[in-house]
Amino acid sequence: MIFNLIEAYRNKQEVGIFWNNQNLIVYGKLRWRNVFGFIGFCGLYFIVQNGVLLTIYFAVEADLNAGVITTIWSVTPFFCAFADYLLFNERLRIHHFIGISCIVLCTLLLSLIKVIDPEIVLEAIALDSAPSLIPTYIPVLMGIFVPVVFTIWGMTIKHLTQERIGFKPSNLGFNSCL
Repeated sequence: MIFNLIEAYRNKQEVGIFWNNQNLIVYGKLRWRNVFGFIGFCGLYFIVQNGVLLTIYFAVEADLNAGVITTIWSVTPFFCAFADYLLFNERLRIHHFIGISCIVLCTLLLSLIKVIDPEIVLEAIALDSAPSLIPTYIPVLMGIFVPVVFTIWGMTIKHLTQERIGFKPSNLGFNSCL
């Protein structure tokens, strides 16, 4: 709310009207495409936040290191680069492939730590004899699902902030949290 008041005050100084343009009403007419785009963006934001929360929760319940899950999330830039290529015809560069290869290698090393160092398994068994409440594949699947949602959310931001649609990124970001 404070953000919107500051933006309205800035608009009052620049244009003379105390109003924060949300780009939902353009030239006095309600633009339904922008309304539905904003509602969809808010829905995606809700899914992202809950996806992150549930993934970490499931990782804890499955007795899985949350670092593995957050490492899986680091493939999001590659997904975004691939989506940019498909949707906006932006070319993938060699640094995208080098980066994703390093991320995948680090993820594999983190997830295979129990195979690489069997003493960790023995220490874990000695410290905690209680079985996991849920299987480990559930947080791993959620960890793969969340970067896909991150990518969809990012492409939605890119689409809504194009000049022909006209949302300001700051308005979109702050107002989706309300």
